Amino acid sequence: MPKNELLNSSTLKPIVDLDDGFSGYTNEIEGDTTDERPNSLIQGQRIKFGKDNKWTVNGVTMPKDFQALAVKTLRAVLKWGQDKKLPPSAKVLTPNEKWPDINALNKQAPKSEWITGPDGKPCGPYQKQSVLYLMGMTPAMERYTYASTANSGHVAIEQLASTITWRRQAARKPVHAVVAFSDTLWSKKWGMQRAYFVPMRWVEFNFGGAAADTVKTIEETAASAASTVDEQLGLKPVAEPTAKEVTGDEIIY
Repeated sequence: MPKNELLNSSTLKPIVDLDDGFSGYTNEIEGDTTDERPNSLIQGQRIKFGKDNKWTVNGVTMPKDFQALAVKTLRAVLKWGQDKKLPPSAKVLTPNEKWPDINALNKQAPKSEWITGPDGKPCGPYQKQSVLYLMGMTPAMERYTYASTANSGHVAIEQLASTITWRRQAARKPVHAVVAFSDTLWSKKWGMQRAYFVPMRWVEFNFGGAAADTVKTIEETAASAASTVDEQLGLKPVAEPTAKEVTGDEIIY
């Protein structure tokens, strides 16, 4: 397979159909607003990346070494009502389904349905939202949700989904990423950062019960501690894919 075709994720076919949204993630139309209101799609504790470039969990600053297992992602079209205390209705998109034209939906919506946006100005009731569900890497298996209607949040989850899809193709198995929470440049002009999920190690669910002795991180540190936690959570490490597995080719001597 030619290199340029290999790197084009649209040519890759899923190894397994987990219906978890990673392989089917698409972001062909971008939104431009930020949501701080109640949301019916939030599960467990809410993770946010703020304008101060800080990560928080339920409003409390996140420890710098915090990591979590990326479990599932989904995309939804929200429709807000006049009562901002109530969560919006949500239409969850299927894997590979394109975003609808949000601007068109808002233009078609009766003015009586319009709401007051975060900037205090009237706006249509429809928004795009990207959601990432995570699990804490402790025996308690805490549930976390990162949800965003901002362009930067859509891109952050899209990038993680693309990386996970690529790694699954290379490993030829349904691997999952244990991620750290960082940031990267979003707008040089305005000096803005965006959320960035960093895959620190790759695992798969260990349904057979036999776990490996060590788990390697990117820096190959804390292997023993990570292994102990993974065993408790029923996870096992994933070996680095070979060149043949990545490219589908082999050199004949």
